Amino acid sequence: MSLKYKYKKFLVYLKLKDQNKLIESLDENQKLTYSIVKELISYNDSILLIAPLSEVLYINVVNEEEKMFCKIETTKVKIINGKYGYDTFLPEEIMAELKNRFNIRAEYKRRKMEEEISKNVQVSLKLIHEKLNNKFKKNG
Repeated sequence: MSLKYKYKKFLVYLKLKDQNKLIESLDENQKLTYSIVKELISYNDSILLIAPLSEVLYINVVNEEEKMFCKIETTKVKIINGKYGYDTFLPEEIMAELKNRFNIRAEYKRRKMEEEISKNVQVSLKLIHEKLNNKFKKNG
């Protein structure tokens, strides 16, 4: 292992250690909110929306089993489960980590969408190509 790799690994270790201490310092409601938001971000059926001007992040989950909405602001998270709304304030470091998770997940979903679009374009182009080939064969 190179020295550079070991150094990076050590920095990640320190960051995770500091983050775990910060999470441990949260009260029970903050810990639950943090955990809920992490789960909502990673949930496959979550709809993620970014408001670029206000820098507010939105998560919407609607399926047969549950209906949930989450709004992530600068230092506050609002979770609405269809009946009740809960506001929880979290430290900036935790909010930055949640926003980073959100952005990574949104980027992942964007890439998947682009791959699907690309596949659809390829299928459509192949169909157009076949039609043109068939037309030229009949005419030529």
